[in-house]
Amino acid sequence: MTDRKAFHRWLRWLRKHFPLLYPCRVILVDRGRVPGGGQGHCCVIYEDDGCPPTRFVIHIDRSLNWRETQTTLWEEWAHALRMHLLHVGDVSEHDDLYGTIFNWIKRKWTDEENQESQA
Repeated sequence: MTDRKAFHRWLRWLRKHFPLLYPCRVILVDRGRVPGGGQGHCCVIYEDDGCPPTRFVIHIDRSLNWRETQTTLWEEWAHALRMHLLHVGDVSEHDDLYGTIFNWIKRKWTDEENQESQA
């Protein structure tokens, strides 16, 4: 199970360095309660069909270890950012744009982690 303080620290870091245009709620849920049955899921909420999204809701399995939780949070955040940049297709797609965003998040996190450990 992931430490809640660490989880909220990661979430604050994402919101600072990779802000979303719409509000995003991130929820830790029990195993089996993640929509789609995976480790995490990003839901896009629309007020009306044909309108831009109004918010995102990300569900993450609370039983994951800290590394799986961190990676799943990055993955779902990348889906939300992808939706901002390209309103084509499903938000859950793992296309080139998604991969670029995910790797960008991971590289920035890793670079900052390395700088902190060298200080």
